[in-house]
Formats: sequence, C-alpha cells, structure tokens
Amino acid sequence: MLEFKTHFRPYRTIFTLLIVSFWLISFVCLLFLITNKNLENLELFGLIILDLILAFSTYSFIKILIKICVSYTVRKNELEIHSFFILKRKTILKTEILGFSKSWSMAKGRSYDLTIIYLKNGNKIIFHELDYFNYYDIKPNLTKFGYEYFGHEPEVFKGFFTRVFKFDK
Repeated sequence: MLEFKTHFRPYRTIFTLLIVSFWLISFVCLLFLITNKNLENLELFGLIILDLILAFSTYSFIKILIKICVSYTVRKNELEIHSFFILKRKTILKTEILGFSKSWSMAKGRSYDLTIIYLKNGNKIIFHELDYFNYYDIKPNLTKFGYEYFGHEPEVFKGFFTRVFKFDK
C-alpha cells in the first residue's frame, strides 16, 4: 500500500450545521424585531447584545466546520490535507513533521481517543475519534510509513477551552 486515506465521518458536521442553521434563523428573526419602532431603549439594547452573541456563535460554528471537515492522505514522504469546505489541498513534507502521539479527551462523561501530529513550526494536527470512520487505522499506518511515535500523553487543561499536551514546546 503506497498511501493511507482517512475517511471523514460527517456526524458532528451535520449536527454543527443544524445548530448554525438554527442560530442564523434566530438571528434573522431578531433583526426583524429590532426594526420594530415600538421597542423601548432597554429592549433594543438587549436585542442588539443578543444579536452580537448570535453572530459570534455563528462565526465560531462556521470556523469549527472549516476546521473539522478535513480528510488526510498519509504517504511515506508527505501528509496531504484535503479541506471539504474551502476546497483546498495542502502538502506537509515528512521533514516538517516531528512525530505523533496518542491521547484522549473527555466529553459528556465519556473519553474519546486523539492522535496528535506535531509539526516543527509548533503547530499540531489533531485527529479525533469521532471524525473518522477508520480512526483506529491511523496510528498503525503512521508507524508503517516511518513517522516517529512519541507514546501516550495526558492532556492538561490550561484556562478556558485550552489544552496543553506533554510534547508541546
């Protein structure tokens, strides 16, 4: 086998799209309410704040969609990234990759596996168990193609929605 391709699982994406759709519909309805001239100043201020919160939530969800809707192709000398939403391909050479490790993440009282690829520029590529049908084939194929395995590492929470891993710089 000359390459390994991950098979993207769209369940989280579909759920996120439903949430974004709900927020956008709510946002439009609130904009119609704001245009009503019978609102008092306090009500108008509250609706503007709520609209700003909804706009930021929508932006965040769209950013998440772009980030998680990605498929990867692992080859002996490179890792190719295919983005579904922005229709872009990016190639990372093996010389730019330090290695990879395994970890886990907690969500709603359940633990999920993660595979983290560390790049020399300090960035990370994180594979989440929920995002790929063939997730458990990722580690064996990375080792088969000669990428260095650092081992298992715990995650440490540092602040709000921030994770730090053992092999971070």
